[in-house]
Amino acid sequence: VKGAGKGLVGLALKPAAGMLDLASRTMEGFANTFEYVEDARGATHERASDPHERMRLPRMLYGQEGAIYPYSNDAAVARIVLQSLRAGVYLREPLLLCKMLSEGEVVLLTANRLLLAATKDHRCHRHYPLHVISSVARGSNERTVLLSLRPASNVRRSPAAADSQAEPGGA
Repeated sequence: VKGAGKGLVGLALKPAAGMLDLASRTMEGFANTFEYVEDARGATHERASDPHERMRLPRMLYGQEGAIYPYSNDAAVARIVLQSLRAGVYLREPLLLCKMLSEGEVVLLTANRLLLAATKDHRCHRHYPLHVISSVARGSNERTVLLSLRPASNVRRSPAAADSQAEPGGA
C-alpha cells in the first residue's frame, strides 16, 4: 500500500515537474538570446564595440583578375600597406614577396618597389622604387640585407621616388 501511494503521487507529480522544467529552460534560453543580442550590439561585450569589427584583416587579391589564394596574414598586412599608400595606387602592382620581420615590420616587394612598413599602424618607413636599386647583397649575418642605390644623377625622378629619400643600408 505504501509503494502504491508513492507510485500514484509520482504519476501525477513527474509530468508536472517535467512541464515546469521545460518552462524554466525555455525562459533561460530566451534570456541567453537577449544577452547575446546585447553583446552583439556592444552593450556588454568587452572585446568589440562594433558588431561588424573584423576578426582578421581582409585577404589580398592577386593579379588583374583578383585571384584568391589561401589566407595569409603577411599578405593581408601587405594589402593594407599598399592600399594606404597613394590612395591605393600601389595595390595594382603585382605583389611578389611579403615577409614579416621580428621587429614588428613587414618587407614588401612588388613589381616596381621595395617597401618596409610597420605591422602595427601599417605605415611605410622606407620606400625604394626598384629603378633606384643597383644591387642587393646579403650582409654579414643572415638578418641583414645591403641595398646599393644608383647615384642620384643616374636616377630618373618620379612621384614615387620623390617620396622616398632612401639611404643605402639595411632594410
